Amino acid sequence: MKNIIKNSVIVLGVALVIIGILNFTKGGAPNSDNSQTITIGAALAFSGDASAWGEVEKHGIEMAVRDYKQEHPNINVVVNYEDSKSTSTGGISAVQKLISIDHSQYIIGPTWLDSYPGAQALLDQYPDIVMVAPSATIAGIQIPKKYDRLYSLYNDIDKEAKNILDIMNTQNKKKIAILSLNDQYYDLIIQSLKKQSLQYGISVVAEERINYGENPKTALEKLNATGAESLLIASYDPGISTQAFRFVLQKVSKDTQIISTNIGEYLHANENNFDLIEGVYYFKPKSANREFVQKYKAAYGTEPQFSASQAYDSVMFILNVLEQGQDPKTIVQNTMTYGPITMSDMNGIKTDNQLYDLYMVKNGQEVRLNQ
Repeated sequence: MKNIIKNSVIVLGVALVIIGILNFTKGGAPNSDNSQTITIGAALAFSGDASAWGEVEKHGIEMAVRDYKQEHPNINVVVNYEDSKSTSTGGISAVQKLISIDHSQYIIGPTWLDSYPGAQALLDQYPDIVMVAPSATIAGIQIPKKYDRLYSLYNDIDKEAKNILDIMNTQNKKKIAILSLNDQYYDLIIQSLKKQSLQYGISVVAEERINYGENPKTALEKLNATGAESLLIASYDPGISTQAFRFVLQKVSKDTQIISTNIGEYLHANENNFDLIEGVYYFKPKSANREFVQKYKAAYGTEPQFSASQAYDSVMFILNVLEQGQDPKTIVQNTMTYGPITMSDMNGIKTDNQLYDLYMVKNGQEVRLNQ
């Protein structure tokens, strides 16, 4: 009888251990008070040239956790943060630690995964891990291969390229010269622009690539000499943008249409004086909804920029899928195979950053052209 009881206890103990392991691999472990803990890892850029993005992504994640906790008091969401250092090696190291040491099954980031690739390859090593990128386009992170457990909430490259062509179309411009930061994100935009330009009868007459921190003057002189009707300045480097727009003011014909990417994110951030460049066209992701903006400003004293709301949505995507009894790594891919997750794919997500607003500088002010 004692042996039967002893064996029963052993079997029961093993069963409990197995149940605990299964619960953990499903993203959460039950606590003694019947609450559940879900562990998420965030590999964000807290240092390096993407640090401004990493900081606001952290804020977006914090907001999502607070909001979710209010509606689900018995679910404890723990987020472990690691600095990706705005490098590929830093991103890989950060994700590796979040998985192997912090036991995070769900990874948000790394920041700019398309610009600092490499961490995606860890999905091959860890078949139960899911990665959600808040600040990297799907076209970039699915290179050189496609991953079923890698999602993006950032903006669509093809739509961004189409915006540039649509802007040219408004003034019947047919030839464009391009100054681009040497970055995969802009490489993909230009590739898409060239592909779609055939439909518009538009041609790219010249391209110049420069590295972060370089002076664009020589490159701009070459582009200006082509006599192109439109000039695209594609850069997230505020220093390059500052020098480029000074060049535009001094040497580029007033008849040349100037288009810029992401300029709105730096418009009033420092002394760039973009508001002096009359007639510049640019576009940026549509702002998050008013509720999000107000809550973010109340919490952090500034309006959300960059990928704050996409980071918020990254958390909510993971948690809402788990709440529906699913596992992000086994989601049916029919509507979001290798593409940005949209509002229709994420039931109940509160922000909307998949569309763009078109702006122009008029009388020194940022004026939105589309409604």
